[in-house]
Amino acid sequence: MLIKLLAVLTLISWPCARGFLPNQFTLLSSGSDYTHQDITEIGILYAVAEFFETHPLPDKSISPGELTGIKDITARKLFDKYYGGTVSEKRFQEAIDDIVKANNRVDQDHYTEAAWHVNGEAIKEGNDKITLLRETAINVLNKTNPNLDAARELIGQFLHIVQMFYSNTNWPELSGKAAYESLGMRGKPLMAQAPSAMDTCRSCGSSTGIPCTANIMVQGPLLTSGYRSGQDRRKPSRDPATFKTGKCSHGGPYDQSGKTIAAIGGINKDTSDTNMSPHAPLHDTAAQGAILHTRFLFAHPVYGLHSLIGDEVFQELLQLTAGNSMVFVIDTTGSMGDDLAAVIKKTQEIIKETLGTIKQPYNYIVVTFNDPGNKTDIFKSKNGTAVITYLSSLRVNGGGDCPEFSLTGLQAAATVANPNSKVYVFTDASPKDAAKINYVTSMVTEKKISVSFILTGDCSRRRRSSGSGAAQYDHISRTSGLDIHYLTPSYLASPTKVPRSQLPLLSEFSLGGLSLKTFPVDNTVKTLHLQIGPTTNHNANVRVFNPDGEMVPVTQNEDGQIIIEAPKPGTWAVKNDGNGVVGVSIHGITVVDIEDHLVKTNDNGHSMFIEGKPVVGETVTHAVAVTAVDAVSSIDSLIFYDTLGIEIDRCSLTYRKKRGHNYIASVAVPDQPYRMAIEGRDKDGHPFQRQKPGLTKPSTLSLSVERVVGHLQVGSQTHINVKVTNKGGNSERVKLDVADGLRLAGTSGGTLNLQPGEHTRRTVVINGGRTVEVSTTVTIMATVIDDPEDFQYVRRTFTVHSTTQ
Repeated sequence: MLIKLLAVLTLISWPCARGFLPNQFTLLSSGSDYTHQDITEIGILYAVAEFFETHPLPDKSISPGELTGIKDITARKLFDKYYGGTVSEKRFQEAIDDIVKANNRVDQDHYTEAAWHVNGEAIKEGNDKITLLRETAINVLNKTNPNLDAARELIGQFLHIVQMFYSNTNWPELSGKAAYESLGMRGKPLMAQAPSAMDTCRSCGSSTGIPCTANIMVQGPLLTSGYRSGQDRRKPSRDPATFKTGKCSHGGPYDQSGKTIAAIGGINKDTSDTNMSPHAPLHDTAAQGAILHTRFLFAHPVYGLHSLIGDEVFQELLQLTAGNSMVFVIDTTGSMGDDLAAVIKKTQEIIKETLGTIKQPYNYIVVTFNDPGNKTDIFKSKNGTAVITYLSSLRVNGGGDCPEFSLTGLQAAATVANPNSKVYVFTDASPKDAAKINYVTSMVTEKKISVSFILTGDCSRRRRSSGSGAAQYDHISRTSGLDIHYLTPSYLASPTKVPRSQLPLLSEFSLGGLSLKTFPVDNTVKTLHLQIGPTTNHNANVRVFNPDGEMVPVTQNEDGQIIIEAPKPGTWAVKNDGNGVVGVSIHGITVVDIEDHLVKTNDNGHSMFIEGKPVVGETVTHAVAVTAVDAVSSIDSLIFYDTLGIEIDRCSLTYRKKRGHNYIASVAVPDQPYRMAIEGRDKDGHPFQRQKPGLTKPSTLSLSVERVVGHLQVGSQTHINVKVTNKGGNSERVKLDVADGLRLAGTSGGTLNLQPGEHTRRTVVINGGRTVEVSTTVTIMATVIDDPEDFQYVRRTFTVHSTTQ
């Protein structure tokens, strides 16, 4: 009953929809309505289906229409048809989700600006914006080592405005489902717009006797769009008691202009609900036009991104290629003189062992860092032999003092690495830039990057496992969850023990001395990978038992992993016969994996993907997508585990017949670090479990972007208005920081003193600089001063545009 009441209250407080609803989690969205999420995903899927049809796999042929004709297309259906069920669609879906999030953020950041929504007859202004966004995205993608995160942000913003054009203007009334391909194309004239003095609508609705589907007065090829209250384009005031005609309104129950200023009514096609959308019968028509235009952006043979950026970058943009990046971040300062040769030898061995095997990554990246802090070099190649040669050329130089810019090197690596990659940082020095830890942690968290620091010691003392460097990295490990290893040069030169495969996670826990732990293996798991360690001491002896209770002979490979081929489905067990506590991570080669997004309603009433960390005690919605969902019979529960693998909460997952993230559960965020998992059964009734990799560390702080003011151009400024709230039970001193790779952003926020439940607002300023088409990700952080591990962050990626319109 409480949940139903909350749903009703949320519905009542929902503000005016500004176009198609943002995503599938909006309470107002019915099962048949198209949201920005649906339109973006469907358009991209059909564009990629076209690409696949013209790029068949070796020794396979694809008939025209075989993929583009898939009914109710999804990423899973497309990949199944193209790859024959052997490749997970997870990375591709994540790329789509990134574009969707950027699309949705326009509703958060620019909700009062009519041009971003093509409202208030700001059609030319909206067209100017998308023209600039499209051109900037193309230029960014055509750079060497393109910033793909920035490109997805630009594309998401472009698509938001374009899709709003179909919902908020009279184009569908004039042209049906057709895409308006001249939109956003420099040099192609727009259809004429209704003059400012022209009445474009007549009053409609039950009080007038005129149906709103017939309220548009514009005759012939003239464009108009509806005005909406609360935006910066005000509808010309006209008393509806006296006048029956006027400019069109957006319409719906939350648009006051549609109720108080003639012409009353509206023309939006946001939903199929006539109470929300006066032109609801054209919702599907508008959505189909928006889908065609989304597909046009990616796939048009002349103007589409694929044609303009080429096969390779197109695949990287949408993460169509299998595999992740293998990234090595290497300290080349003078103090590494004793260790660099061993580091080079080790990394070359790792690369050689992957060449031509299933372990080969999509690409290899080597980042070197030195003094000063901005002295980072990046080498990136798919050719492992070329990377081996490059590594041989590395030499030490400079770096006269001990602490080094290791986190700056990691920052550079996280910027260029593919999502879900593994990064190894080799250094002998404590971090000179330790203040960056929360900034860098936010970067690797957002891109789901796993990081290990491989330390040869503390250069100030040349000691191998202790000292000030060790203490600082221990703090970093506790704060961020990054792995820390203390290694000797002889260990570095030995065969690699660095794990190289990023596989779906079945289970992860700590196993105490003289104890046993079980875990499920389902029939989709073809190979088990058990990572044993680290241990609190060397007195740990782990044995593995199959579902029949038989001990399985095991041998740890050079990666420190136990590999079990063709495991029997059922309940397996690991037992620790020693006294030490040992960590156990269990991965599997399987097509079934999960992707989890957190969703909540923001201050503007939109259901949005959560930015930054979840907030302790808040009720959030977990929206879970399961790859190869047809391989399982049921998905039942969402589970939280603590750091030791002990269950702390469990709730049922509800199936929603919607695209993408079909399983949802609303749950309160725990007040401790936790791991999230789902549980269900495979087709034969065997239990299965998949965990979300990594540890979630919630915060007591809420940090939200309320508005982004301006469009970042050369010589101009953009302002980000943020709100910081103390959601904890204690009074806190909070430090507000901002960081970005190009140092364009700054804030006068300083120290905030917040009582429990208290909030305050601050402004972050970003300077456009002098160089066009450079991109930077601005991270705004709020940190509890007395507990630096309790921090919150939001991120925005900006690209400096030219002033040309």
